Amino acid sequence: MQLELRTTRRPRNFTIGLFLGVALMLSWQYFRAARENSTISMPGDEAAFVTVLMQSRAAWIDAPNDLGRDGLRRSRAAALCKVDSTLLANGWTGRIDSVVPDAFPDYAGKSTARIVIALTTDISVSTPAAPLLNNPSMMVEAGTAVYAAAANLRLGERVRFSGHFIPGADCADEESLTLQGGMISPRFKIVLTGLSAG
Repeated sequence: MQLELRTTRRPRNFTIGLFLGVALMLSWQYFRAARENSTISMPGDEAAFVTVLMQSRAAWIDAPNDLGRDGLRRSRAAALCKVDSTLLANGWTGRIDSVVPDAFPDYAGKSTARIVIALTTDISVSTPAAPLLNNPSMMVEAGTAVYAAAANLRLGERVRFSGHFIPGADCADEESLTLQGGMISPRFKIVLTGLSAG
């Protein structure tokens, strides 16, 4: 007489779903903690700057149509100038999003770097590209302290930076090619005067 042993197996879809659920929960906790840590460590003027941008972004997304979005960018520009009328960033914090050499040297033939710093997931600042300027004081040139610091930073590394924004139509010059890009994930041009890890 043979005994037939049967084992109960969980459906494969259940195992996959459980794995994805755990992975999603851990990912959400990680990004929430990172966002909270980023917000806590921001200087007051940086937090005010970011708050204006996040509120304007939410208003843009919630608007029912383009008519409802009309004027939002102008209102944002006015609000940004109120919270940071000097256009100065002193000891602001963020994470390195990109550090690359410019494709072309500056007009004097020196190597320059282009640095992008993320303030949040959707908001960033960047140094201007060398081909667009003939002013070496606005670029990150080889031989400067900012250039040397940037060469030792890793992607995602937390940094503290100082500088001044380039004036523009958005109060500070915003470089997105489309209106929607400038409202959803703005990137502002900044001339860095200081950069360090931490």
